[in-house]
Order: sequence, then C-alpha cells, then structure tokens
Amino acid sequence: MLSALYKYIKYFLSKAGFTFKIIIFLLLCCMKKILDSKFEIDRLSYFKSISNLSLDDLNNKSCGWSILQHLYHCFLVESLANQYIAKKILYPETITNVSLLTYFKSNHHKLLIKKIISKL
Repeated sequence: MLSALYKYIKYFLSKAGFTFKIIIFLLLCCMKKILDSKFEIDRLSYFKSISNLSLDDLNNKSCGWSILQHLYHCFLVESLANQYIAKKILYPETITNVSLLTYFKSNHHKLLIKKIISKL
C-alpha cells in the first residue's frame, strides 16, 4: 500500500505548488518512519515465521479462518483502502464537506464509547 501511495504522492509533486510540496515532503518523512517502524519489523518476522509452514498448515481451518484466508483478507482491505485514497487524491472534488454538527456527533460518540469502556 505504501508503494502505491508513494506513486500518487510523486504524481502530485509534479503538479503541486510550494506549500503542497512541503506537506508532501513531511508525509514522505512519516512514511519512512513507518517503513522503519516496529510494525514493519513485526510484519517481516511474521512472514518469516510462516514461510516454513506447509500448504496444508496454511489452509488449516480448524480454528475458523485459515492463515491464507487471513492474509487474503488483509490484502483485499489494503487494496480497497489504496483505491479509496487514490480516488480522493486524484479527484479531490469527491471529498464532501462534513457539517460541524456531524463532526461533533462523531466525537461525542467516541467519548461515550470511551466512558462506557472505562466503566467495564
């Protein structure tokens, strides 16, 4: 997903003004931190740990979804997220403005959920 996002950012850099280029530069710095982060290290170690499993083990559904089904699901989710981000970047007119009331409702629900969880 990050490589595709990098491609879209690179495209925007060719068409962007100075302020937007600074924002893109900061975003690229954040992407580098993500690539060097614990998440990336964990991801690589995970793939290394399952590389020794047989195809039967990868397809084992005894506890619900198999490992391959989980991996395919993650792939689909990332692909769809990538398509959504690309659409919003390439066609900013598709981004709708959210009313102030909707913004407050969203944050209010988050606070309520946190309060409920803290009481459990």
